[in-house]
Amino acid sequence: MYPRITLSSLFGIQSTSLTGGGGIWSLGASVFAALINFGRIEGQIRASEARQAQAFHAYTQAVLEALSEVENALSNINKENRTRHSLQEAADSASRTVSASRIRYQTGATDFSEVLQSEQQLYDVKIQLATSDARVSEYMITLCKALALNM
Repeated sequence: MYPRITLSSLFGIQSTSLTGGGGIWSLGASVFAALINFGRIEGQIRASEARQAQAFHAYTQAVLEALSEVENALSNINKENRTRHSLQEAADSASRTVSASRIRYQTGATDFSEVLQSEQQLYDVKIQLATSDARVSEYMITLCKALALNM
């Protein structure tokens, strides 16, 4: 991946006659070959850096999506808990209304249809409360999944 520089040399004697000698020597470097390959190596480095940047971007996106999922789950839990609290207060009120209507019925102040109506209202609120409990559980599961908790 990095450029490589090699040096080479040649030294010898060459002669066609025995009286005179011709010296041969050579010294060279293969720097030219390294310069030719340098563009290819630089391209490989840039490609590697691009892959690294792409992986970092994908990681950042995944973290942001996970944070968004956690935030949404917590928001949904908070909102549904407020709804559930209101429904619990309504159920308590409806239960007191049922008790009061039964007392009025037993004393003869009203007929039994008032008791039935108040019980129907109580059961309607209890159904809504059970539905809200189920939603809170669903949102808790969503939160656990967003936090990657195995339950």
